Amino acid sequence: MNKKIKGILVLSISLLLVSCGPTTSILTSDNTQSVPLTSLDSESTLTSDNEPISNLTTSEENEKFEVSECYVVSESLCFFDLETEVDPYLNVDKEEFYNNYQISTSYVDSYFRSKHGLLSGELIEEDGFISLIEDAPRDEEGVFYKNATARFGVDKDGERISYTINCLDGNDYTIYKCGMYTSINDVCAYLFAFNELPKNYISGTSLKDEAYERYGEIGRLNFNKYTGPSTTKYQYEPYLKGQDDKSLFYREVDFGANIGEDHYYTYQDKFSSNNGRGPFRIVISNSYDDEYTYSKRGETYETPNPTDLDDRYVYYTYNHYNDFQEYLNYYNGFTNTFGNVTAGNEPNDYNSSNPPTQRIDSKLAIFR
Repeated sequence: MNKKIKGILVLSISLLLVSCGPTTSILTSDNTQSVPLTSLDSESTLTSDNEPISNLTTSEENEKFEVSECYVVSESLCFFDLETEVDPYLNVDKEEFYNNYQISTSYVDSYFRSKHGLLSGELIEEDGFISLIEDAPRDEEGVFYKNATARFGVDKDGERISYTINCLDGNDYTIYKCGMYTSINDVCAYLFAFNELPKNYISGTSLKDEAYERYGEIGRLNFNKYTGPSTTKYQYEPYLKGQDDKSLFYREVDFGANIGEDHYYTYQDKFSSNNGRGPFRIVISNSYDDEYTYSKRGETYETPNPTDLDDRYVYYTYNHYNDFQEYLNYYNGFTNTFGNVTAGNEPNDYNSSNPPTQRIDSKLAIFR
């Protein structure tokens, strides 16, 4: 598609907000370079097992990181007027659009893509497994570092409308609150940044047909409560941050690994679940209250007392809550797995003499 898209004009003066922890200089432009699709080839970042591989970082790069007490947040003001913009996707040929696909690089472009049910983020094949980055940033005791940099774009009303995904190779790219996203990195970052669903998600768990009718193969489901283990039920599930003392409450989101001919609705034979949505889930701590307003058919939902960014934890499970990995706020940044199968047990089988391995916690640090 040869149509040119008018991007967002960014105010040259940005705001650096630091509530605690050390300060650092941060790039705060909403026009960050998008990652070339060729550099995100699934064959180089995803494997069918859970063995760590990487081409993103080396041991020389993983030397010193400045520990932070909280996220270092920057905000860049973005100016645009949707009412004056021309919709570049009227009468779009979707086959041509995806044959010449490029990641969206502006809020305006992403907005009009969503209006026509078009993807804004990565268009890659994923099999549902996370490849750990070799020499991922850790401290001297092996604790994983979580990137403390949080870069937002805000509109004239101060609402956060974009988020820059950190990449260890420097090819950071931006996602937009109005956009449609399906890849594991895009969706984890979206949930972390905005505490809500990408636009191609429907909050209900039994509306696959409706999701497909609205959004085609990029339709996704779910934003239901995730309660975790108890003393009598689902004991094979490990406790996530704040679940053991009930200080944080979680919601779950489907992750649709597009490995079958019908994409979201076909999964590997070795996995199954009764509801037919596959075993892959992303779980987010999104509230301090256990009182959720939830509508299975609703486009909107209410989260009482939503979490601050410093209490925003995102986890991924590839085997339906048996094991988890924490998302570390950078591209392909995840901890090792922890939980039931990691302990050596069969899926969904609680063994009191061999309980799930304990949660792997991370430590905030400034990467650059």
